[in-house]
Amino acid sequence: MAKPSAFVIDDENGYQLMLPASQTGYVERDYDRTPYGSVGAAPPGEIEVIPYDQWPDKIADLEREKATLKDIWEASPIGVLNQGNYPFCHGFAAIMAVLIERAKQGLPYVELSASSVAAPVTNYTKSGAWIGKDLQQIVKVGVAPLSLIPMLTHRKSDFPPGWEQEAGKHRVTEFAELRPRDFAQQGSAILQGHGVSVGQNHWSHAVLQMCVRDMDKSKKATDPNRYGIELRNSWGAGWGDGGFAIQVGSKKFADEAYVVRQVIV
Repeated sequence: MAKPSAFVIDDENGYQLMLPASQTGYVERDYDRTPYGSVGAAPPGEIEVIPYDQWPDKIADLEREKATLKDIWEASPIGVLNQGNYPFCHGFAAIMAVLIERAKQGLPYVELSASSVAAPVTNYTKSGAWIGKDLQQIVKVGVAPLSLIPMLTHRKSDFPPGWEQEAGKHRVTEFAELRPRDFAQQGSAILQGHGVSVGQNHWSHAVLQMCVRDMDKSKKATDPNRYGIELRNSWGAGWGDGGFAIQVGSKKFADEAYVVRQVIV
């Protein structure tokens, strides 16, 4: 079993994670302009909500069977991604969902370039965005391999002729939008095997949430405060616990959330 991270982000230490925009890059989605359910390629997420009283058994089963997304990630060659000083967390959160979905489906591993998504979304500028834009790009064009486009670039000159054809081999054909700050749906999606690409306003950052963790068994199973969410960040292996952390309290909620449902096979 992939052990839960020893690095826990809670309501008391969360402020320590506030970093310059160059290391975050998430732009809050304006729900007045783009209401829930209105993102072109993302139908409203009809994720089955698992009752909280079933969560402890679901969590225990996944951990015992070594079937969490963290187990799948650690058994794969994906490794730790690092956005460096680029504000492209939105692109990293999106391609990490593609990478874990490919690994889950047993597809051949291909190193994918986050900048091949984030740079076109930001019109080839070193700037932030919200995740829905990146997923729309991945549906329309795809993700280019790292052998073709560097992981970190905003220069259009780094995009060679014909890159779209290669990116098209790694497209998402279906993704779903989750309701903002709906923890029951958010955790249920993870327990059903979906990595959740989330944008979180409190640290202007986007990450991939991968595991529901049973943090305080003294609390009732129906109490959402019993549970934490383990995430994979894009700040390298030196951050958190090898790039992983668990969010608890108010820090675990997603202000924007999506799941990748189908990739090109």
